[in-house]
Amino acid sequence: MKIVGLVPPQNHEELKRVLKLPVSNITSYKEEELQISNLSVNITSPEYDLKNTASDLVAAVCISTEYKPTATTDSLGHLVEIEEIIKRFGAEVILRVTDRKCWNRSNNPIIIESEGIDLDDAKYGETKPKNVKWMVFVRRLAEITHDEFSTLWENHIEIAKEHHPGLARYSQNLIYKQVGDFTDEQFNTDFFGGSHSSAENELPFDGISEHYFDDISGLTDGMRKDETSEKILYDDINGFLDIPRGNRIFATEHTLLA
Repeated sequence: MKIVGLVPPQNHEELKRVLKLPVSNITSYKEEELQISNLSVNITSPEYDLKNTASDLVAAVCISTEYKPTATTDSLGHLVEIEEIIKRFGAEVILRVTDRKCWNRSNNPIIIESEGIDLDDAKYGETKPKNVKWMVFVRRLAEITHDEFSTLWENHIEIAKEHHPGLARYSQNLIYKQVGDFTDEQFNTDFFGGSHSSAENELPFDGISEHYFDDISGLTDGMRKDETSEKILYDDINGFLDIPRGNRIFATEHTLLA
């Protein structure tokens, strides 16, 4: 499973401060105890947003754990500890998700930046390769259930693999719980520029898809296999996604632990 935390703009300085620390300091040396298999920080990169999508989100922090939660106090305690780690980065919304690692055909090695990252260092961007990540926060159509959405979305995996040739990796994350008291109005205003709304007591989104590109050319030139791809892709997703109510960000992923 995976825990995802969203960092609003007012916490940008805190995010940068924490990123300078070695990852073992951030996790309090509990990686093994909490069975953390991956910790990454996805920092938004407006230069990759070719369509100028409105988003005020600064970063999405993701921690994957091999721990299998049950309805026991012990398992919930593990999740709470992981969520506390994510809050140290300045995250104010935390989502528990079930992740589906769909496929990986990337040629890029994963660079582990465990000793800290200084985003204010002008030379940092010159020395580290820039991957491109497109994260889409999706909502299902009102007339289908969450379970129906899950099945239809899973069926989309092979279609995406065939018709997005520039896509290096692809993952789907089903949201099943929002942690903490955070209203939809706050979520909408603080992170996505007022473009999202949902009914009372609904989760802000049903899922998060992660699209990885080895470089910017994969995004600009490899999103469609041929002239029929766009129709095939949209015919499929229009059957289960409420596209206008979704949101997306473009980011660079920094892996601190893997």
